[in-house]
Amino acid sequence: MKFYIVGSSISAESEDEKVKFNLFCNALGRCLANINATLNLCSPYEDSADYQLLQGIGQLAKVNLEIKLYFPATNEIRTKWNELLVGMDDISVEKFPQESALTQEKIDRKYAWLFSQIQAVKNSNYVFVIGGNTSGASNLLARVADMEDSQVIPFPQFKGVGEIFFNKKYYQLLDNWGKNFVDLLGNNDQLEKVIHNLMEPPITVDPQTSRKADKKIYFISYAKKRNSEADFLETLLRRRNLNVIRDENDFIPGTDVSNAIMESIAQCDVFIALWCCEYACSPWCFDELHKALESNKKNGKEIWILSLDRTRMVHPEARKMLMYDAFTRDSLEAKILSLLGR
Repeated sequence: MKFYIVGSSISAESEDEKVKFNLFCNALGRCLANINATLNLCSPYEDSADYQLLQGIGQLAKVNLEIKLYFPATNEIRTKWNELLVGMDDISVEKFPQESALTQEKIDRKYAWLFSQIQAVKNSNYVFVIGGNTSGASNLLARVADMEDSQVIPFPQFKGVGEIFFNKKYYQLLDNWGKNFVDLLGNNDQLEKVIHNLMEPPITVDPQTSRKADKKIYFISYAKKRNSEADFLETLLRRRNLNVIRDENDFIPGTDVSNAIMESIAQCDVFIALWCCEYACSPWCFDELHKALESNKKNGKEIWILSLDRTRMVHPEARKMLMYDAFTRDSLEAKILSLLGR
């Protein structure tokens, strides 16, 4: 198995948080050192997670580990790696120097590092995400790992990108690994159990058994021109075994669809409106939203208004309600998962 670590301590002003991050990486290095794994590393500098992993590995008398190094091919970085690996003769090390920066401009050096990190990600089975600034390379690297179908394992306790990906992938992690594993990720003292679980193949868990069954009925209200967003939302809900009513496809042929829709809105527990320009222009969507608002006023029905674009709300009663930006599929998924988990 090949592992790579994405992230950094995001609390630059807090020495205590830096120490906690370093100790966590030290412990992770020790856990990985004896499982016959391959560790992909990039940076030999002290402020990196890679450096702290090696510090943990160096604390052990015996290791069973391979290391593959991906780094910009400069003499300075080669020397730093050689110095850092002194005394680790029992570790098998392969070096994969990547093209260095073409100039000494800061942006060129940044991209040279980023290219090396992407190569490490693409050659990893598992990518751990620990902390990481949301405006830095960690955010991009975690997305690349996700796109490359690596197993992204986010640790939420150091905030930043790790926490964001933990929340974003929470239900996927439940489905793949089970609730016990997911609970371990937030516990610094359970790293050995996390690694042990990763040595077993992912499981397929029925979402109903991984958390308390949700018996609510969710109604999706949307404009026909936004069919693809409605498809995405329906799939997101149904794969969690949630009860979804969407449109005429859910009604018996021969029934009065208009009346059936209004009855379903009255009976549902959560009304989800995919608000957008097309929705605002549709009299049928307006009627659905109006019916949901009446139910909200009468019996407190939950209403989630997800804004797919920047169209201003038309309905006067709905203007008083909270609207959630969902301009992309990622943001739509993240917001729905957040609402489901609250």
